[in-house]
Amino acid sequence: MTSSDTDIINHLKKDPLQRRTAETKLFKEYQYFIANATKKHALNTEELQSVYCDSFMAVVEQILDGRFEGGSTIKTFFYRIFSNKCIDAVRKKTTNKEKVHDADWVENWVHLSSRAANALKSIIQKEMVEEVNQAFQNIGKTCNAILTKWGQGYSAAEIATLLGYKSAQSVRTTKSRCMEKLLENKKGIAIR
Repeated sequence: MTSSDTDIINHLKKDPLQRRTAETKLFKEYQYFIANATKKHALNTEELQSVYCDSFMAVVEQILDGRFEGGSTIKTFFYRIFSNKCIDAVRKKTTNKEKVHDADWVENWVHLSSRAANALKSIIQKEMVEEVNQAFQNIGKTCNAILTKWGQGYSAAEIATLLGYKSAQSVRTTKSRCMEKLLENKKGIAIR
């Protein structure tokens, strides 16, 4: 850990003004991770910016919670989190579009005959669809459309284009509100 890292950590843990300054410095200092990641990962710049923001928030949270122990530099710590989140984003992007309603986990977790496993998969899929439809009825058409596209693996930019939003950021904000609405309305419904 460098002296600069120590300064950042100390400022993050102090009053809000010093914390804000330290957060801004930390955020700007490693933005080049985004440009470097465009060469390594199958993600566009917007997706990488979103991953970078998530990584930044995770780094700050872990520093404040005392989970960053100083065994490496903040740069290394940040890069590892960013890299792992990039890999997660690539996995989500590739698997969501291909396996939206996959119940193959039944075969791995439950030891049944293939006929019984197929019947169980069918029941689970029907129940999941019914539960989701029930929850979606209460959140409105706009939220339904955004969350459906998001669940299918579309990016915020793609959803903005498809649904006529001004920007990907407005889609992200609306999606966040819709998720809150969905969670509020799912009383008694188990979303898997």
